[in-house]
Amino acid sequence: MPIFSNLKGGIQVEVIWVDQDVIEYQFRCSNGRFSGQALGEVESVALRIPIEAAGVDLFVAQVKRMHADQIGTIACLDMAG
Repeated sequence: MPIFSNLKGGIQVEVIWVDQDVIEYQFRCSNGRFSGQALGEVESVALRIPIEAAGVDLFVAQVKRMHADQIGTIACLDMAG
């Protein structure tokens, strides 16, 4: 199964583990040519994707509504296209 089954391009943040001391997030990103994900260790990537201001506003609203105590909660910043 592809990493981005529902993400055509952009950035996705998901809560994947929760206990009383730790919240673990998984970050996925894709620009159509490159896709990847990070968890556990500190990692970084430089990725250029076209975005729209309204998309950023929606992403920020989604992040604010994320429930850190619920596994599977997702926020997405879609690539403009």
